[in-house]
Amino acid sequence: MGPLYKMNWPVFNQSKNILLLSILLLAIAFNCIGQEKRHKTMLFKSAFGSFSMKTPIGWTKIDLQAAGSFDGRIAIGQKDTLNFAYGFWSSLLHDGKLLSTTNDTTYLLAKKYENKIDGYDAYTLIDDATNIPEARIYIDSLYATGPTVTRFDFYGNNLSKGNQKLFYQVIQTLKFERYAR
Repeated sequence: MGPLYKMNWPVFNQSKNILLLSILLLAIAFNCIGQEKRHKTMLFKSAFGSFSMKTPIGWTKIDLQAAGSFDGRIAIGQKDTLNFAYGFWSSLLHDGKLLSTTNDTTYLLAKKYENKIDGYDAYTLIDDATNIPEARIYIDSLYATGPTVTRFDFYGNNLSKGNQKLFYQVIQTLKFERYAR
């Protein structure tokens, strides 16, 4: 009979397997918890109302001062930026076209977005021969106050493919709230 530490004890092997399995299950559980924490809810408030969206944790709000609408930007990564306009002076839909955000003399074909966003019909750009790299969602009428209509325009230009995909995922989480007047 050799030393105790060199003996092959079945109880010890079974305990070792249970310990390894427990460590593996804990690692999986912590990874799942970490996935939820990699997103945050961004809230934007203005005189027109508020809206929120769930974004990746690294996205950062950049507020801008504008008259007639609430304009802002969101930095996404090192190079890409999203822009939004929320209010009376946001873009208009003209004969199924939206004015380009990269060229103020070009109108781009728009189509109804396949999903409603927070219960509202939305429009997105149709890919066509112009190849203007714009990811965009536009809501023509959130609500009306007398003769004025509150609109929402949210877009990014020259986004990387990964950020384009994230943009279209994030817009599904948009929630709008009108302020009581």
